[in-house]
Amino acid sequence: MLVDIGYNGTVQNILTPVLRECMNLDVLGRYLFLRETQLTAFDKRGMLDTRNYDFRALHALSSSVIVIEQLCNVAQGSTVDLAPDGSPVREELDAKAAHSKSRDAVQAACLAYIEEAGKGLHRAPASDTLDVRCRAAAASLARLFFLPSASEVPLFEQIDFDMNMGTASSQRLIDRKSTDGDLRRRGVSFGSGRRGGCFLSAELQEQGLPTGLGMFAAARFDLDVRLTDYESGGIEIPVITIAGTEHLLRNYTASRTVDGYYRLQIPVSSGKHGMGIQLGQICSWVQVEAVEATPVTDLDPTILKRRVIPLTAVPDQMEQIAPDLYRVSPAGLLFVLPSAIEEPFMLSLAFRPIRWRDESIALQAAA
Repeated sequence: MLVDIGYNGTVQNILTPVLRECMNLDVLGRYLFLRETQLTAFDKRGMLDTRNYDFRALHALSSSVIVIEQLCNVAQGSTVDLAPDGSPVREELDAKAAHSKSRDAVQAACLAYIEEAGKGLHRAPASDTLDVRCRAAAASLARLFFLPSASEVPLFEQIDFDMNMGTASSQRLIDRKSTDGDLRRRGVSFGSGRRGGCFLSAELQEQGLPTGLGMFAAARFDLDVRLTDYESGGIEIPVITIAGTEHLLRNYTASRTVDGYYRLQIPVSSGKHGMGIQLGQICSWVQVEAVEATPVTDLDPTILKRRVIPLTAVPDQMEQIAPDLYRVSPAGLLFVLPSAIEEPFMLSLAFRPIRWRDESIALQAAA
């Protein structure tokens, strides 16, 4: 019997033919989650599988299975090589001291719960069936995966994982610093190309319950959620496009992201064009977060890692008070210099108006 967390049973798929041929053995796979992407004839069952949940629910629950994997690990290094006799050569554990301490505390609490859980009941209720327990476990896992509490996030922040490839390939489970920047620049989205950790729900915990519930609904029902679905409100900003001696003035809408920030997106055919973004028309004080470009080909939702190219922007009639804070005159603008990018791209400016130019613009932003 092969017992594992799941979720596809790939190890069982590989081992079964070998063990049948070499040792005349059958392998029974038993998993916490089981959602086979391709059905096999092998003997597989999961505590949570298609017998009690549809495939979309199983997919949602298994999307954060790495959280459970890290809590189920033992205090030994990942295998980085094999000795001549086949014994594993493991990595050192020094880099994971905080991780091990947190994991050990969680495992000790789980064992303590197992010992004490039944002591408060004289007789188990009639509703205490295996099916009910499985559903309760699924609900608890869904809550952890999509609605982690503020006290749980710091625990997971200590966890680095290496996908069994050694500490040189380690990655943070939670990277709130990176996510904060992504939120300001692109808003709350569930698309590809993000650069943070692997437990997005925990990184967005500070955004509140509506965001977590939105993530859960999108994953549970496989909703076609797009970035524009999370953009509410906006302000019109005049932008001058400069191509040689020709100038084109056009308004573009900047959409809200989080914490008072806005994102202005401008499609550009190539880097040979300069852009004058007239921030002075809308605000007298402004905080500039980032000016960057993403090639149009990388906007495909199937792209796992998008190219994000920093652009050079020169403030004109904008007095710099701090590294990213400016006092802006009515004619002030941010001039984005031409670049060496030859393919079409989406120019993106993330900024936060600290003080609006007049009351009418403030009312437009609040609409």
